[in-house]
Parts: sequence; structure tokens; C-alpha cells
Amino acid sequence: MWLKKKKKLDDLSKDAINALNTLKRKKFTSESLENLDEILRIFLKEKYKFSRSLTVEEILKKLKTKKTNKQTKLEIAYILERIYGVEYKSKDSLTKKQFNELIIETKAFIKKSS
Repeated sequence: MWLKKKKKLDDLSKDAINALNTLKRKKFTSESLENLDEILRIFLKEKYKFSRSLTVEEILKKLKTKKTNKQTKLEIAYILERIYGVEYKSKDSLTKKQFNELIIETKAFIKKSS
């Protein structure tokens, strides 16, 4: 049986995960989703060189031209659609449990992409 080495996270990923953990521990407010969006945008800006001011549609268009594997592109698209779907469609009806699920999905994406 081969043992897999545990993949070490880079500093950017560690910072993003720490910020997500801090956000999860804070009191859930209407600004929490905006903070999650900001953490993800900073990560995408630093890791994949996306501008923070791009809309989701613009990021998805630029994603097609990036030299990244298909699975990573799909994961970025999925997490963006999840966050923005909630942010713009049902922000008022978002529960703490749903918000925590978004944080967990975002952390998993960041860990995979590091």
C-alpha cells in the first residue's frame, strides 16, 4: 500500500482558508455573503490573475481562455454560480446552515486548487 503525501497549502490558500474560518465563526449578518465573495475574488485575483471588478459572466468568459485543466475550470464556475446565485436571487432567505455549506464548498475548492 502506497502512502500519499499530504499536499502542503501555499500561503495564499492558507490565508484564504483562515479568512473563511474567521468568517464562519463570526455572527451571521447580511454582509457575511459579501465578505465570502470578497475572499473568493481576492483568491481568484492572486491565483488565476482575474480582476476583482469582473462580473461572473466576464470571469467565465476569461476562464475559457485560461490554460487550466477542465476540472478546475468547472469547479471555479460551480462555486461562482453558487455564491452569486444566492447573493442575487435569494440573499434574504439565506440561512446560517446554507452559508456554512457555501464556506465549506469554497474551502474545498481552495484546497484543491493549491
